[in-house]
Amino acid sequence: NPRFMAQPPLLPAQPYELNRADGDYSAVEFAIRRGLAEER
Repeated sequence: NPRFMAQPPLLPAQPYELNRADGDYSAVEFAIRRGLAEER
């Protein structure tokens, strides 16, 4: 879709931290971790 391709990138405010000691993951980090676990 050309309109989607014309949008600027949405970059995270800070890098994802997928191995947090306190387990306080953002929703995006949680989804990434879940997806990675299902790949294995």
